[in-house]
Amino acid sequence: MTPMVLLQLVGPAVGLHVAEIMHNAFPDRFGVSENMKRFVEAGKTAVWQWDAQGNQTLDPEVAALWQAGSSPSTSSELLDPHVGRVGRRDPADASTRAWWPRRRTSTCA
Repeated sequence: MTPMVLLQLVGPAVGLHVAEIMHNAFPDRFGVSENMKRFVEAGKTAVWQWDAQGNQTLDPEVAALWQAGSSPSTSSELLDPHVGRVGRRDPADASTRAWWPRRRTSTCA
């Protein structure tokens, strides 16, 4: 399932609300998409349309709302801030303690 299909399942308003909550809690880690704000303000509930044969196309109204940047991000721009952080927990960061997976001490037979 693509992120846009998931967005359609939960709804853009829910997606925007989650993004705002995450941004308020972790402003250095999460942003709020201006595109998502425009989707919600326009009352859009889906990004994709499907025809009778099941072919997926971008909703033309959504395409008109979407504003893309002038140049795509490079892979290093996307990865550099996160390299070395994935899969590691900072023991001093209390925000990760509640969800971090615990090591199992028993084995299943």
